[in-house]
Amino acid sequence: MSIPEHLQILKLGTPEWNRWRKENPGTAPDLSEAHLREVSLSRANLSRADFRLTYFGRADLSGADLTGADFSQASLRRAYLAGAKLEGANLVETDLTGSNLTGASLRGANLSQAYLEGANLSSADLENASLVGADLTQAIAVKTNFCNADLSGSRVYGISAWALSLEGAMQQDLVITPPDENVITADQLEVAQFLYLILNNRKIRDVIETVGKSAVLILGRFSERRKPVLESVRRKVRECGLVPILFDFEGPANRDITETISTLAHLARVVIADLTDARSVPQELTAIVPNLPSVPVQPILAEAQAEYGMFEHFRRYPWVSEVFRYASTDDLLSWLPARLLALTAPGR
Repeated sequence: MSIPEHLQILKLGTPEWNRWRKENPGTAPDLSEAHLREVSLSRANLSRADFRLTYFGRADLSGADLTGADFSQASLRRAYLAGAKLEGANLVETDLTGSNLTGASLRGANLSQAYLEGANLSSADLENASLVGADLTQAIAVKTNFCNADLSGSRVYGISAWALSLEGAMQQDLVITPPDENVITADQLEVAQFLYLILNNRKIRDVIETVGKSAVLILGRFSERRKPVLESVRRKVRECGLVPILFDFEGPANRDITETISTLAHLARVVIADLTDARSVPQELTAIVPNLPSVPVQPILAEAQAEYGMFEHFRRYPWVSEVFRYASTDDLLSWLPARLLALTAPGR
């Protein structure tokens, strides 16, 4: 139970409370089991306080110093904790449903089995925090720092997760389904979010299926001179009932660009690679051809040009077709439909 003197001073407000804390630095406040609904304690010094089983419904604790405080089994439903310091706090089985923790520091805090349904964790710092078995259903996590945090076994159904920091985080057995459905787990937060969308959104499944069956990735040199040719190829691919993916990038391929193109190639049914004035294409093909035997590659080349020297290396892969040499754009577009039909035929 709370110490009556501590509770009486707390109810006087932040200025009086902070003055008392300054005069009694060695005293750890005991406010356990208190009823503090809608109390305003913004910027209060509540460090090391005992709040076990305390009720803080809709309380304003923004900017408060709650370092090392014990909130185990307390209720902070819809509490306003933006910018609060909760470093090393004990939040085991704490009810934080609908709370606002935007920008709060929870470094090293223990949120095991905590209830964070619908909580806003945007820009919060949870580095080294424990969220083992926590309920993050429909929580908002934008630019949240989970570095070295332990999220094992937490429920992440419906979470909105964007631009997270997850270096060193433990992410095993994340539950992506609500309590009334069979349990499905995944081992990465961002993968879990995507996996649930695929499992429960027919439109997304249809899009992925469509892309896998009919996407054509078009690679080439996107200079002012070459771009019109590739745009013509894209239009012709579309006319053939296929889905053109044209990655418009003019410049030397770096690792990020190459990895993006490799990802797109994994989604594609066919790759068309224009070797004319090749610049980034050689690096792109090096990332694609050896690793994707199920995706046929059709090289094309303007008749007046020679293949680049290293292209000979790709001839040994049976899924790389003979180079088609075209005298003009019209020549290329006349040949393309029949070739696409052959490359996308069932059983190919």
